[in-house]
Amino acid sequence: MVLTAEKAGPVTVRTSRARALSVPLGAAGVVVAATVVLNRSGGHDLGPLATCWFHAETGLHCPFCGSLRGVAALSRGDVLTALHDNAPVMLLLGVATLIWGRRILFAIAGKDVDRTGITGHANVALVAFFLVFTIYRNTPNGAWLAPLS
Repeated sequence: MVLTAEKAGPVTVRTSRARALSVPLGAAGVVVAATVVLNRSGGHDLGPLATCWFHAETGLHCPFCGSLRGVAALSRGDVLTALHDNAPVMLLLGVATLIWGRRILFAIAGKDVDRTGITGHANVALVAFFLVFTIYRNTPNGAWLAPLS
C-alpha cells in the first residue's frame, strides 16, 4: 500500500493511493454520467434544468446561458458549436480538465496535492470578466455571443 501525504494545517495526514484517487475518479464518473445525459437530450429536454430562469424572466442571456447545450455539442465533437454556445464556460471546462488531470497524476505518483486556493484577486477578476461578458453578449454588438438555440 503506497501512502501519500496531504498537508492539513500543521499536521501531515497520510492517505493511501486508492483514497487519493477516489475523489478525482468519482468526480470523473459524475461528469461522464452528466455528459451522457446531456448528449442524449441535446441540452434541451431536461425539464426545469434546461430553462435559464434569468433569461425566462428578463429576456437577457446570463453568463451561463448555452453551457448545457455547449457541453452536449462538445460531447458530440462539435467544438465550434460548443464555443459559440458559451465560449468562456467551454474554456473553463478545459482548465478544469487540466487541473483534474494534474490531481490524478499527483495521486498516482504519490505526491502531495497542493491545495492552494484561488486568490481574492483572481476571484474578482473572474467575476468581473463574466459581468463584462454578460453585459456585452446582451448588446447589439455582442449578439453573436448569444447561444445558437
